[in-house]
Amino acid sequence: MKFSTKLIILVAIPMSASFIFAVSMIQMRFKDFRNANIMQLNIELMKETSTLINLLQAEKRFSKQNNQSNDPHRIREKQKELTSFIISLKKSKIDRKSKEIAMHCIPDLKKLLKIADRKDSSEQIAIEKYDTIISTLMTMGTAAANAKTAKGIGKVMNTMRMLERAKVNAGLLR
Repeated sequence: MKFSTKLIILVAIPMSASFIFAVSMIQMRFKDFRNANIMQLNIELMKETSTLINLLQAEKRFSKQNNQSNDPHRIREKQKELTSFIISLKKSKIDRKSKEIAMHCIPDLKKLLKIADRKDSSEQIAIEKYDTIISTLMTMGTAAANAKTAKGIGKVMNTMRMLERAKVNAGLLR
């Protein structure tokens, strides 16, 4: 074999191995990037869910006191939070079943908030309805934490979910 052929073989083998290694690393980074985008959307859903749960607990407190929360600023705030939640829910990458369950409770939630906004509401607001909707919304945190995550972020999301559950339980005890 000629010297030039030997030299080409000696250079080609390490270069091809380096190329294969580089391609696999690039693919792994793209996969991490896709997972990061999924996590970002799901963390946004957890944040919006938490805000909505806080709002519902405040509404529940107003309802228990038979004190309607019909302040125009507060009504706009509730509509804004609900809209933000719906947008985050639609964008999120949680499993379809959890998303359908949440979408199914939105009409009840809208109805409940409209009843709470009326000054002379003749309908009695069922406190249990708030608890049911809050429990349904809590599953969003579980679904987000169980979706694809990377580098231990799923554990952090589960910790946040447990803190949210503790906060909800504290609200139930009030």
